[in-house]
Amino acid sequence: MKKLACIAFASLLSSGLAHAQGEDNYPSRPITAILSSAPGGGSDIIFRYLTTKLTPILGQPFVMDNKPGANGAIAMTAVKRAKPDGYTLTLGASASHVMNPVLYANLPYHPVKDFTAIGQLGTVGILLAASNDFPANNLKELAEVARKQKEPLQYASYGIGSTGHFCGEVLAQMSGYKLSHVPFKTVPQVISALIAGDVKVGFTDMTAGSAAVKNGQIKALASCTSKTPSLPGVGGYVDQGIDFDRKFRWVLYGPAGMPEPVAKKLRDALNTVLAMPDVIAKFREFGISAEPLDGDKVNQIVERDIADWREIARKGRITAE
Repeated sequence: MKKLACIAFASLLSSGLAHAQGEDNYPSRPITAILSSAPGGGSDIIFRYLTTKLTPILGQPFVMDNKPGANGAIAMTAVKRAKPDGYTLTLGASASHVMNPVLYANLPYHPVKDFTAIGQLGTVGILLAASNDFPANNLKELAEVARKQKEPLQYASYGIGSTGHFCGEVLAQMSGYKLSHVPFKTVPQVISALIAGDVKVGFTDMTAGSAAVKNGQIKALASCTSKTPSLPGVGGYVDQGIDFDRKFRWVLYGPAGMPEPVAKKLRDALNTVLAMPDVIAKFREFGISAEPLDGDKVNQIVERDIADWREIARKGRITAE
């Protein structure tokens, strides 16, 4: 029995040492980046750029795995189920961590308990854009167009319950004029429809939408809810008389239970990247205001924002399909 006990203790000690050495050597192999959007969507563009800066610091490449759909729930569920060893990461957004908990009673993940919040990249607006021939250039002019129409003004978003849908509902509730939601599946589809004139007004994520505005393909009317650094001449909701200011966020997440040494290594690498002048400038192009925050603060904000957006959803009767 003593011999068996010694063998068991030695095995346990060996396992513990191997685990500690694994944390010390992290990362020793490629890291999987699970992307919540299709290629060309916001998280895809931002995370691919971010990894070009993280790879030289961490010494390992990233393998991209696009899992779009369900407002980010498919990607977040995959991350939740991954081994919490630091080799599976994702960019969580307000859609996945605030809107989804509002929409789904049986969401397969908890936005705080099932993740390790490594750190916030920054905040971003949602772009309200229009076809170039649309007779409005801001919210005041949009209101005039809407009031003259017999039918509710149609606007597109990238899905029922998306951040764009919620931004449209805020506008409808606080402006007094009627809007009708036309859901598409992805941001690129909304942009294509605006360019073609199939819809005249729509919400896109700021990263892809800003590029289309700068290329002259569509025009910007407003940023929901605050101003964006990528389009400094475009007023936010608050600037244009809509009294609702809740920022949207990009946060680097891993599964819950990540060892602190691994999380710290990632956090330090992220903060180093976010302090780089060229990254700050590039994030401005993406519409992101670089605002690093630690995980505990991020989790507090997520819980507060869920309560605020739940009230918007209740009044607007926004429910998941």
